[in-house]
Amino acid sequence: MFIRGCAHDGAMTSNVATELELTLRGFLACGVTPRTLNINHPDPTGRGPFCRLTVDDTAPASPGVYAWTTDENVMYIGKASQLRQIVHGARMNRAANDYTYVAPSEVAQSSSPRVRVNGLLNRAFCEESRVSWWWIDSSSVVDALRLEARLIHEWRPPWNRTYPTLT
Repeated sequence: MFIRGCAHDGAMTSNVATELELTLRGFLACGVTPRTLNINHPDPTGRGPFCRLTVDDTAPASPGVYAWTTDENVMYIGKASQLRQIVHGARMNRAANDYTYVAPSEVAQSSSPRVRVNGLLNRAFCEESRVSWWWIDSSSVVDALRLEARLIHEWRPPWNRTYPTLT
């Protein structure tokens, strides 16, 4: 099932996958609660303001694929060598992989999807969208890479800027 004409990041997209597709592929949903919105760090590229989030999940410290959704639409697909780091990295002393907070020192990382996506999540919450984090584990990092590439090519999530090579 796809929806048409979903607005995102200042543009329109024709096909956005939904949470139904995630469910059918075995992904598990996690609630996301904003702790602090509109955190303003000096940001010359305009990706902020940012947010601090709490994600209620049971993701393992194993490889897998994850998705951020807003109002049931898949907005971003990523892969992880340790799923748990994506939303609990700060607690694991690996904050650079954690989407739930952006420190002022990390805003300068112009190529970081984590910084950009955190700003987009902040915007979604400010627009009163429902945000969820979904995940599915994989038997290996290679399997996670393959699944991530397939889903990005198939669904074209609007917040993804790069399209991995299909293998």
